[in-house]
Amino acid sequence: MATKEKIAEPIRKITIRDVLGTSVDKDETLLKRMMGAQKDVVPLMRVIGIAKASKVKVTDLGESIAFIGEFKATCLYGESKGEQFTAAKCFLPKFLEEELYGLLGAGQHEVPFGFEIGVKYDRTSVTKYTYTARPLLAAATGGALALLEAQIAGKALAAPKE
Repeated sequence: MATKEKIAEPIRKITIRDVLGTSVDKDETLLKRMMGAQKDVVPLMRVIGIAKASKVKVTDLGESIAFIGEFKATCLYGESKGEQFTAAKCFLPKFLEEELYGLLGAGQHEVPFGFEIGVKYDRTSVTKYTYTARPLLAAATGGALALLEAQIAGKALAAPKE
């Protein structure tokens, strides 16, 4: 008998909280696991997508950037582990949103990306954790930095003359 493939559930937006079904700081089991693992990363979700636009959202907690496009996330932790979600809007941890926002701001019309987002214990952080990201793709295509790296790689540096 053929196995039935799960269909990704459409949701309003992809965030860590929406994919996990809880926020990291409210999940006591996750916090204890992080504290015990100390240096190990606890994988939370895998997110892939194509960002086509962005919108800055201002709240009481500060600014965040919503990416508009096509996105899919897979939960890697907790009761929803293995569940897949799709949305036209995606919020990423701050350090990733700034990088992606920079690429879109540099004139790219579509920015493909993929990350495995995790969390690890950080005693210096107010929250006692920090998010991590493992890229699933080579650096997003284009971007000024990628062009600069390609130019430099193509030219061998001449030896200094004495």
